[in-house]
Amino acid sequence: MRLFVSMIIVLVSMSGLMAGIIDVPSDAATIQAGIDAAANGDTVLVAAGTYVENVNFNGKSITVLSTTGPESTIIDANQNGCAVSIMSGEGGRTILDGFTLTNGNGVFHEDANEFAGGGINVRFNSSPTLKNLIISGSTVIGGDDPAGGGIAIGIRSNPHLENVIIRDNVSKWGGGLSIRESSPTFKDVRIYDNHATTTGGGVYIGVEADPVFQGGLNYGKNA
Repeated sequence: MRLFVSMIIVLVSMSGLMAGIIDVPSDAATIQAGIDAAANGDTVLVAAGTYVENVNFNGKSITVLSTTGPESTIIDANQNGCAVSIMSGEGGRTILDGFTLTNGNGVFHEDANEFAGGGINVRFNSSPTLKNLIISGSTVIGGDDPAGGGIAIGIRSNPHLENVIIRDNVSKWGGGLSIRESSPTFKDVRIYDNHATTTGGGVYIGVEADPVFQGGLNYGKNA
């Protein structure tokens, strides 16, 4: 494991001599504090642990990376919103890598009177890179048409998801994942044991949605 961590630090250091590395929790007590302190191109490097907080990238082109992977690095929303929000027009250089996201109940959107995205909410022309994630244990049921217990993707957002597990989430539309007005890409994504009270236990594909599955989709039992 020490070799794995050392390799991450070397690769991050080589990615750009001018980029900075902010260590959590040694440099910043929380992941959000690390993001707030980061400039575009920086990496927020997160040690193993459970972080009870809501994370928002706030439009920054940064990498938020765990040192030990999703099994030991957890963002717990504590049933108080979404674990991770990416809703400010972020692009592919906004990267989230190596976390479990859990225990969210979604972000409230006044325009639709709905909650959406317990684990991750990607919205408003945002197209981040999301990889090596486990999204589990979130329930989004508030408002008129809650959607995306695990992930909600909407309003012209085209994220790339790779090596992601979406499991054990609940919502009205798309227990695991909801997609509206967007064209996300998926590679090596597993979706199973999610539940929807209306339709789309695993995935709900709504209006003007055109997802691209590049291979490796494992769609298990959903209800």
